[in-house]
Amino acid sequence: MLLLLVIVSACHSEPPVAVEPGWGKQACAQCGGVLKDQRAAAQALLPDDSRKFFDDVGCLATWLNVSGKKVSKAWAKGSDGERWVDALSARYGAGFRTPQGYGFLSADKGLSFRDLRIVAREKPDLPAPAAP
Repeated sequence: MLLLLVIVSACHSEPPVAVEPGWGKQACAQCGGVLKDQRAAAQALLPDDSRKFFDDVGCLATWLNVSGKKVSKAWAKGSDGERWVDALSARYGAGFRTPQGYGFLSADKGLSFRDLRIVAREKPDLPAPAAP
């Protein structure tokens, strides 16, 4: 009976959700910058259930490009800096001031995340990867 209860509860697990990082304390997984600007932040959930946090959504894009890692889910802060949105399906407006100078924030229209990864790959002064 206990085994059946465990199996049933596993089938009804909640979908993963974004969590708040330690604002002003958490280091970016790509560049090592401290997460302060909530409008530009992003995070990724890896298949092993570990999380990576980023001070700039461009750092998330660069980290994915450089590391070759797969993610289970990724979020970016909404343009209001209050809510988390699905980073992989969000659109990104350009021309904003962001911590690492990528200049992208989630918006109602703009680049897809796929296009953002291409732009990040072409950025000439990429932030150096953070020490492991």
